[in-house]
Amino acid sequence: MTLNLDKSAWQRIAFGDVIENVTTRVEDPSKAGVDKYVGLEHLDPGVMTVQRWDTPDKVEAQKLRFQPGDVIFGRRRAYQKKVALAEFEGICSAHALVLRARPACIDPTFLPVFLSSDYFLDRAIAISVGSLSPTVNWRDLKIQEFNFPPLDEQKRIADLLWAIERHRHATREEDVELASLATDTFESAAAGNELTQLATWVERIDAGRSPRAAAEPAADGELGVLKVSAVGRDVFVPEENKRLLNAADFRTGDIVHAGDVLVTRANAVVDNVARPCMVDRDFPNLMLSDKTLRLVPTQGYPGRVLLAALRSPAYRAYVREVVNGTEAKNISQAKILAGPVPVLQTTEVERVAKTLASLDATSTYLRSEIDTLVALKRSILAEVFGGN
Repeated sequence: MTLNLDKSAWQRIAFGDVIENVTTRVEDPSKAGVDKYVGLEHLDPGVMTVQRWDTPDKVEAQKLRFQPGDVIFGRRRAYQKKVALAEFEGICSAHALVLRARPACIDPTFLPVFLSSDYFLDRAIAISVGSLSPTVNWRDLKIQEFNFPPLDEQKRIADLLWAIERHRHATREEDVELASLATDTFESAAAGNELTQLATWVERIDAGRSPRAAAEPAADGELGVLKVSAVGRDVFVPEENKRLLNAADFRTGDIVHAGDVLVTRANAVVDNVARPCMVDRDFPNLMLSDKTLRLVPTQGYPGRVLLAALRSPAYRAYVREVVNGTEAKNISQAKILAGPVPVLQTTEVERVAKTLASLDATSTYLRSEIDTLVALKRSILAEVFGGN
C-alpha cells in the first residue's frame, strides 16, 4: 500500500507547541467524582483506545484527571509502548502523561496515531531518564522536534488507521465471544457434577526461576525470561519478557512449548493471580520465571480442558478467596492444586475437548486476521513516519 505522501509540506515543530500536557491533579481518588481509574497495567501495547480500567476506590495517592479525547501515555518504562485514547472521563496513574491535541495545530484523531508510532516512541525511549524505571519527563519531551503533516493530511492518515483499528477491535470482540462460548461449554458439562481438586487433573507443576535480566525484552535470537504479563488475558504474550544478562542462567527444562498451560503465581491485581493461558507454539528462547508456572495435565485430561477449568467461575471464585499478601497478591502451588474442578467421565472430557477444539479453530482464524491488521497498521505507520 502506498499513501502518496508529499512530505515537502510537512513542518518541523516542537512537541509542546502542538500538544498540551494536562496536569489536573486529584489528591483523593475516592472523591474524584468519576467511576473509572486507568493504571499503566490497563493499557495494552498496540491498542489505540483504553479498553480496561478499575474503580477509583481501589487506589490511593495522587492521580491525574483526563477527559474524553485525551491520550494517556505511559511515560514510565516507555519501551512498553503503552499509548491509548480515552473515550470517557476518569483518572489515571501519575506515571502517565495526559496529552491533549491543540486543534489549530494537530487533528485530535491524528494524535493517538502519532503517539503510537515508533517515530515518536523511539524518541521518548531515548530521552527517558533513570535505570530501574526509566521515565520520560515533560520538560524534556516538550522541546523535542518532530515533522508533522498538514491538517488535511493528518485527517486522511488518521481515518485510514482508525478504520483498521475499528476492524481489529470488532474482530477481537468476536474472539471474546468465542471465549465466552467455551466457558459455557465447560460449565454445561460440569453442571450438577461432584467436585474434586485440580490435583487430580495435574501431574506436576513446573516453576521457573528469575535470573538477572535487563528491563528491555530480548531481541530476535536473544534469550529471555517471562514476565508475569506474558500470561495475558486469554492469550500468551511472548513479547512480555526480559532479556537475560547471562546466557548460562538459561534452563532448557523451562523452555516454553506449544500446548503449555501457564498460570501466574503472583500479581498486584487479585483477578490476575492464577490467571491461565495456553501457548500456541514453541518459544525455544524463552523460559519460565518464578512467577509463571506450567501445569502439566495427567493423561486423559487435555490441556485445553484444563485451561477451561482454570477459567471457570467456580475456580476463579476460589482463587479470590485464598490469595494472600497486601500489595502483591500470591497463591501457593498447593492452593492452586486444591482448587475445585468437576468430576468428569472420559466421554464428557472427550466431548468437551472436541467442542473446544472447534471453537479454538475459529479463534485461531480470527487472531490471524488480527495479526494481519496489526501488521498492516505497522506498515502504514512506517510509511508515514519513516525517513523523518
